[in-house]
Amino acid sequence: MNIHIHISTMDGLSESKRFKSLVDARKFAQRYVGKHPEMGGNYAVSPYGDAKAVVRGVTLKKLFASPGKTPTECQCDYNEETGKSYTCEFCRLPSTIAYRNRARKRDARARIKEYHASEEKARRDGTWLPF
Repeated sequence: MNIHIHISTMDGLSESKRFKSLVDARKFAQRYVGKHPEMGGNYAVSPYGDAKAVVRGVTLKKLFASPGKTPTECQCDYNEETGKSYTCEFCRLPSTIAYRNRARKRDARARIKEYHASEEKARRDGTWLPF
């Protein structure tokens, strides 16, 4: 099996490697784009969009096949003794990241709408100060 992977990142890194085994190719690709990248055609993009892997010689589904099930709940952990935190695979899933981004935008719109409503009420009551 001859697998060729070309990595390019937002910070200018560009690296190409050839692999004989699927296991080595998987480790290399996952180091840059993670275990659950967004896939299209012959390329995979990291969940944050900062790295892209172009793959030849194997399908993306085969390269990024997970040995177990996709996680369905958060398993993040914080070790108080060492002060280190661990972000679980569920929180790195593109669908989880997209859901949280949509929720943040929705909450921000709601806060802005609430602010404008309170400002309008203050104008009607005559307690609004324009500074």
